[in-house]
Amino acid sequence: MASPRGPDQHAATSEKQEAAPAAGRVAPGSAEGLCSYLAQAAGKGIAVISSAPGAWSVSRSPVLLPSRLKGREVVLLDLSHLTAVLEHNREDQVIGIEAGMTARELDRMLAASGQWWPVSWPDDRATVSEIIAAGDGGCLEHGFGGPRELTLGLSAALSGGELVSGGGKVVKNVSGFDLPKLFIGSRGWIGVVVTAHLRLFARPPCFGAVVVLATTAGGAFEIAFRLNSSAVALSCLEVVDRRLLDLVLAGEGEAALTGLAGRFAVPASEAPFAVLIQGYGQPDVVAATMEAVEKRISVPAGRQVAVSDEECSILLRRLADPAYACGLSQIELACPPAAMPALADWCRAQAGSPPWQARPSRGRLKLYAPDAGSAAAIQKALEGRAAERAEPVVVACGDEDYAWRVRTLPAAGDHALSLKAEIKRRYDPAGSLNPHVKP
Repeated sequence: MASPRGPDQHAATSEKQEAAPAAGRVAPGSAEGLCSYLAQAAGKGIAVISSAPGAWSVSRSPVLLPSRLKGREVVLLDLSHLTAVLEHNREDQVIGIEAGMTARELDRMLAASGQWWPVSWPDDRATVSEIIAAGDGGCLEHGFGGPRELTLGLSAALSGGELVSGGGKVVKNVSGFDLPKLFIGSRGWIGVVVTAHLRLFARPPCFGAVVVLATTAGGAFEIAFRLNSSAVALSCLEVVDRRLLDLVLAGEGEAALTGLAGRFAVPASEAPFAVLIQGYGQPDVVAATMEAVEKRISVPAGRQVAVSDEECSILLRRLADPAYACGLSQIELACPPAAMPALADWCRAQAGSPPWQARPSRGRLKLYAPDAGSAAAIQKALEGRAAERAEPVVVACGDEDYAWRVRTLPAAGDHALSLKAEIKRRYDPAGSLNPHVKP
């Protein structure tokens, strides 16, 4: 297993990936300037990179790209000049911004008005555009949804220089085709998100969190399923392999976490699984929530550890993307919650025994490998399992050809692939936008 890495290291990658040219960077000063540049780049066959799987932000240097792009001019797109607030309706809890604003700056600004865009991100340099393109809101998705639910409307720049927009400024105002959903989670494959109207929430004055330890994966998921089907309002409900949790707790630069691991009275050999549970609201509401949690899960003494607000905040950030935080290769599965316990047990039985985390309410199961070679072996084993059981599984990960790629294992029919190809032709006929990914 890889050791925790510092903030400027990259996730494990294939030998067929290499750094993009450091000099290839452009920072448009306006949406119009961005559209103009994309049209020029498409005409010249320049590959424009606005999404950086494994690095989160293209502001990081260098960004690792598949070597199949070698010989092609590559430009990293910097949106740091597109950070204006377009409007902020505090009563309706909606804000419109240029999406080059970082999530950290947005959070700092909203805190002044007691509001919150409830996503967790691992890199303070990640922009709202990059988070929307990634489509993952982190561990807070359980309580508030992810970018698909928290983005009400957006505009995106296409490779032909057009600026398209969809959605709106209020909740539930869309009829017909919901265009923003096409861009959310697409990793910038068909367009670059330029502006966004975001759904906000009142910033909770108080949180309460606990880590519950379990002997079996089935027992851990049973706790999650029980809480998920209850009326208890939680912001986070994450099932985590203890090996991954221990790696996250050992991360560099996080002194606030040093005492948490020592408070686990039961060793990982006896309780190799954990459930991270967080409630939110007014202090009396949080107290009632955590009391209700304790009554519903009924765990033995010593297997429930209280987590401070500061500890939980750091945990949420690091668990938002352990691959980034700890230098691992990630494999994400779209998985029905009922199938997760069996898949978790299967992981433990595989060579290398990849650690994992799961967000049952969102159907996310993420496996982690120490390097790209191990990740490729896991993918092959997953394909064999899917074929043997006749249970297709959708997998998103990097490989030797792409920094991030979505596939159905075993291979799906031609319809889905042809539909994706048609979408790419219509929105990016030059193939210039983020050719290192393939949704």
